[in-house]
Amino acid sequence: MALNYTPSTYVGEHFEEIFTDVLFGTPTITNKLVRFVPGIKYQESYTELTGGLTLQAYTPNRPTPSGNLKFGDKVVKNVKTTAYDEYDPNEIFRKTWFSKDLPAGVLNIESNKGNQAILARVIGDLQVKYEQLFWGGISAAQQTAIAAGGNAAYTTAGEKTYAAALTANAAGIDGVISKMILDLAYSPAAALATIVIPGTTLNATNIIAEIDKIYSAIPDAVLNNPTEMADSYIYAPYSVMRFINQNNISQTYRDKFTFVNGEYYYLGVKIVFVPMPTPNTMIFGDADDFIWQVDSLTDSENAIDIGPVERFSHIIGVRADFSQAAGVMTLSQKILYIA
Repeated sequence: MALNYTPSTYVGEHFEEIFTDVLFGTPTITNKLVRFVPGIKYQESYTELTGGLTLQAYTPNRPTPSGNLKFGDKVVKNVKTTAYDEYDPNEIFRKTWFSKDLPAGVLNIESNKGNQAILARVIGDLQVKYEQLFWGGISAAQQTAIAAGGNAAYTTAGEKTYAAALTANAAGIDGVISKMILDLAYSPAAALATIVIPGTTLNATNIIAEIDKIYSAIPDAVLNNPTEMADSYIYAPYSVMRFINQNNISQTYRDKFTFVNGEYYYLGVKIVFVPMPTPNTMIFGDADDFIWQVDSLTDSENAIDIGPVERFSHIIGVRADFSQAAGVMTLSQKILYIA
């Protein structure tokens, strides 16, 4: 009797359903906290416009150019990643309640319900990992570049120390924080000047003072622009939610942190919670300027496979292949709080 496995390969429309579950299950995309851009095979160029014109006295002749209007192009490149693991179906299916799903016969050790359970686990695990990488991922190459000086004119000593303390991911993905510290794939270089605020260990006692540092650093051109502020948030780690709740108990008027329909605000600026790389990291910016770029949802190169690792092996492998990238626009209007 031969042992036959039917590999479960999810591509095309089937992959699109799973891929949608993976990404749209993350709070970052579900709550529209960033600009989600699917369908990018390898890289995409984004153009931003900064500055403006200067008013001058009327002249019937050709005026003298006056202003600081600047165009900048940012190239965001996807990084292809692989997640892979193996398991012995004889151990986890035949010797557990999944055995009820197995036909009679010693060689029948594959459980459809078991594979579905593993797939569900993989989806949940990837949701967490890809969201973490989007915000806090840093590659070894990026750490080396930052340590070597980064952009000498704009990379601070605090940013270098912070980046060196992070753990580089094996996938080689640079997330939002990494790109805010150093992004060499950008022109003009002057737009690389992220506003950096030296922070401290956050707790319920100091959370008002520390978030106020971010609020005070918001550029007037942004704070006084209702259109800009409509989708501009303070992005904080989940622990800050607890600190805000604890701090608010002791406040007489509770007018600094306010709550509207379950959402948190500081002096009218919305606070949202995402998986930061450290518990003492916060950022501020327009949601549309944080780009989460991914490959085509139906690309045949994107797949999740569950099947035997070799012809004569009973060991099952599960593999998932995706590609993604993070991009940050208008860095001069972004705030990075790090401790």
